[in-house]
Amino acid sequence: MPNPTPLLTQAAQSLPSIPSLLPLDPLALKVLGVVTALLFFKMLALGVTQGAIRLKRDVYPNPEDAAYNGKNPVAPAEHPDVVRVSNAYRNDLENIPIFIALAWAFLSLHCSDTWAPVYFGIFTLARFGHSWFYLKALQPWRALAFAAGALVNAAMAIQLLAAAFH
Repeated sequence: MPNPTPLLTQAAQSLPSIPSLLPLDPLALKVLGVVTALLFFKMLALGVTQGAIRLKRDVYPNPEDAAYNGKNPVAPAEHPDVVRVSNAYRNDLENIPIFIALAWAFLSLHCSDTWAPVYFGIFTLARFGHSWFYLKALQPWRALAFAAGALVNAAMAIQLLAAAFH
């Protein structure tokens, strides 16, 4: 049987190279790792807060939850405090995954190794601010924090498109 290694080597060499993918900028990669962990813990805290408010207000979304806690069946409507935390959490679910996908593409294509940590930091501060302002019902601060995060995502997306077609 012939040795397939030379054929595989030749095939691999004929593929277009993507030198920009590696190595990733160490500082930007560390910052992305830190902000990803911080955003995870922020979302975890919102989830725990939601559960704590349900317990405090004796509001349960499912009959088994109410029965487990020795309470009456499901409440006819969610408590406004639970709704507020749920909305803040849902907004995170709509924005943070997009940010993480854009951030990895931004790093991988080296769109701007200088701006990457700045964008990542601004987005993270904006999301922490948005959640805080949402929970405290503070407008226009909540809208401004949302806009800051959305602008970071838009800036990264524009730079990604520019890099892809450069």
